[in-house]
Amino acid sequence: MSSIIAQRRSDTVSESDFVVDAWSGLSGRPKSLPSKYLYDARGSELFEQICDTPEYYLTRTELALMHDWVADMAKALGPDIRLVEFGNGSGLKTRLLLQALEHPVGYIPVEISASALTGSCAELQRDFPALEILPLQADFTVPLKLPTTRRTPRRTVLYL
Repeated sequence: MSSIIAQRRSDTVSESDFVVDAWSGLSGRPKSLPSKYLYDARGSELFEQICDTPEYYLTRTELALMHDWVADMAKALGPDIRLVEFGNGSGLKTRLLLQALEHPVGYIPVEISASALTGSCAELQRDFPALEILPLQADFTVPLKLPTTRRTPRRTVLYL
């Protein structure tokens, strides 16, 4: 696995950016804060715990859909793709798709949390040693530049 590429790292957000974001969000109705401030190591851990609760059905529903449709998805995507995923989290759904894909060129997980990115990429690299994984720590609510894979992909697929 390549080392994490950082673009506009969440841990280097300036104090003035935070103040502007907080002021803007807390002055509005309804009040809000950008989620990028919630996903440090502890925030990512808490989100994974939330995903495991009975009340949070989204993860279970997504996984069930993936199990039912992953072969069809992989067939529709075809061989030799570069898979880009925004907010990869633990990588559970990604693993199912990577297992079904034919000769993926590379995987680019984009995640704001360095700890979530490091953990999920290490596990995926262990299970897919031939796959080029190019982790990108970035705030994907702003424009970013994707890393280039060694092999040229037939197409790039965004997996959201």
